Amino acid sequence: DYDKNIQYLENWIIKNELIIGQNSVNLTTPNVDKLEKELIKLKQFSNEISEQQAKSITLSQNADSIAPKGANNIKDQVQTLKGRVSGLAESVRAKINDVSNVILSRHDFQSKVANYSHWLEGMSANVAQLDEIPADKVDLTLEKIYSLLQEYSEKQPMLQNIYEEVKEVSLQYNAQESEPLNAEYSSISQVNQEIEHKLKTKMTSLQSW
Repeated sequence: DYDKNIQYLENWIIKNELIIGQNSVNLTTPNVDKLEKELIKLKQFSNEISEQQAKSITLSQNADSIAPKGANNIKDQVQTLKGRVSGLAESVRAKINDVSNVILSRHDFQSKVANYSHWLEGMSANVAQLDEIPADKVDLTLEKIYSLLQEYSEKQPMLQNIYEEVKEVSLQYNAQESEPLNAEYSSISQVNQEIEHKLKTKMTSLQSW
């Protein structure tokens, strides 16, 4: 049984060293769901490695009770296997950290997009209210437009930052994978341009009175 356990552990290590070596995680995908599924798989694998580490420790302890003849060879073999399991654990831990960091970065980007979209909604409502200001209060309306244009201008670096991130992802991936992100940015950009156009058109109209 002891020899069988050693052989099983060695076979498990060989198989999983190949899997780790051949399967690289796509860290630049814009698809957060894919990354989160990959993270779950890595954490499950990490748990499996922990189980094998526990078994390797048991094998090492049992090696001490084996008769002196040949015991050193067995101990050396078990120690080698323990080292390889530890190597797998470190590799998977590094992948988990990498994927976790990318997911955090993706969530941060999604928060930027959500915040900008929320700001656009509020700005659209403010622009719509300009039509409700009495015609005899042109100066007040112009003052409001200047204020909104200033706020609009201050927000543009944020949109540029979003654009740069979208562009970076689009260059790395095929159109199908990056299409949802591009469509979302296009929608935001269109609303953004419409707000600027409405403000400037309204200002020009009022200034000509």
